[in-house]
Amino acid sequence: DGTPADGVADRPALSVRRRLRVTTAVLLVAVGLALVGWMLATPLMAVPDEPSHLTQAVAIVHGQFDVRHVRSPAGQVSFVRVPAWVLQLHLLINCYAFKPMHPADCPVVVTHDPTLYTLPTQFSNYPPLFFLWAGLPSLVLSGTGAAYAMRSLALLVNAGLLVLGLALLLRYHPRRLPLLGALLALTPMVLFLASVLNTSGFETSAAFAAWCGGLCLVARDDVPLRLAVWTSLAFVLFIWSRPISPVNAGIVLVVLAVLAGRSRLRALAASTGARLLAAAVVVAVAVAGVLAVVGGTPQLLGTRTVPPLSFGAAFHEVLTLDPSRLQQAIGLFGWTDTPIPTWVAVAWTTLVGVLVVAALVLWSRCRMALPLLVLAVLAMPVVFEIPKINAVGAYWQGRYWLPLLVGIPLVAAAGQARRPHARRRLGLTPRQSTVLATFGTVVVGGVVVAAQTAAFLQALRRYTTGLGVPAGTPARWAPPGGSALVITLFVVGDVLLVVTLGWQVVRHRAQSSTGTHAVTGAGTPATPVTA
Repeated sequence: DGTPADGVADRPALSVRRRLRVTTAVLLVAVGLALVGWMLATPLMAVPDEPSHLTQAVAIVHGQFDVRHVRSPAGQVSFVRVPAWVLQLHLLINCYAFKPMHPADCPVVVTHDPTLYTLPTQFSNYPPLFFLWAGLPSLVLSGTGAAYAMRSLALLVNAGLLVLGLALLLRYHPRRLPLLGALLALTPMVLFLASVLNTSGFETSAAFAAWCGGLCLVARDDVPLRLAVWTSLAFVLFIWSRPISPVNAGIVLVVLAVLAGRSRLRALAASTGARLLAAAVVVAVAVAGVLAVVGGTPQLLGTRTVPPLSFGAAFHEVLTLDPSRLQQAIGLFGWTDTPIPTWVAVAWTTLVGVLVVAALVLWSRCRMALPLLVLAVLAMPVVFEIPKINAVGAYWQGRYWLPLLVGIPLVAAAGQARRPHARRRLGLTPRQSTVLATFGTVVVGGVVVAAQTAAFLQALRRYTTGLGVPAGTPARWAPPGGSALVITLFVVGDVLLVVTLGWQVVRHRAQSSTGTHAVTGAGTPATPVTA
């Protein structure tokens, strides 16, 4: 009756799905360890706007929604009532914020005092989703325990989104080269922000998952319903993360549409999964619009520019600041006072540059999609910063670009080759092609591990001894569990992440060169590629 044959035929697909589940679990452990290392190595409130994010999260879970804004010397703020321990956590920044030469030891004592105090926040009219779940621990905990629990909950969500993106690439993308693009997209700054209490970390993590899911939709011939559902979830969370996120999500969708081309877009339009995604995006944008109308425009804090700048002068200042801001997107820790080592920025930029150049040469769709994405990135501060630069100063930071910047290496690595038989034209045998792909993967993985570790150690050194002190200076601050523990957590997590993704690339390349077809989670053969 054919049953035995069917059972035999099902075994390879079941085996692949089982391996995908195991690989996803390993990735979750890897990302989790790396982020926990970052969370513990970063002192409480040693992150831009973390005190205000903490205040808003505590206030909103205690029912203080959309509190009226009032004028203050720094700009429009809302005053909320929070426990004394929140105020005490605010005071920590006086010890080390903007003081890179000073370690993070601080005489401020954080108690469990429940007495209510009035504190300002500029995030009262931000989308509430992040603050709703991040503030939950403050309902039952207080003091530093509550702060670390709130960080942990934010970290858990961010780690889940990052792993969701990687899992979608593994399960649904027909090629494995995007996994190397993902390694380059996850800069030290992305991991740092994902480990602390900051909406930028949530936005970037959701954007990463949305990019990965969208690239899978573009690359496949079909649209599995699960892929559409997970991608829709990623886009919804992306759109609801920060006030500017609907614009960023729109740019992502436009770039994906250009990468897909007209014929693929027509096929997507006829699929149920793509319609689900479109409906989810429309509803999410509508909800974000209602929240913006009800709550008003987001408020920025700063000082007036004296004398005021003309549009031309402001445009010149923005262009002058862009290179340093792009470096910030690779790594600028603390209160923008702890830069990464110069060689890390150079190495990371070089790897991304090589990948982009290769994509522009080999993949025709990238010739349209990548320049469009780069132009959008450069246009963001022109559109959003210049109109407010005289009121609050130059406020744009590299982290605001991250939801778009993570897409550059992903798009470059995920493009469809114009010449699928380029390997043959170069005269490479399948074995030589596999060796070349393995060598490239090892080089990229080795540089990523070295650069991530150097950036992490730089940040940890800044808080244990301060920057610029002689080697061997005794540590005056230690993270919870000690420096050895947090270094071990981060290095093990980072190495495990790189090795897992690198092995997937090399293994898939070897299968392609021998004509072995991998089976995707949707049960369809993946297209063999020339990496």
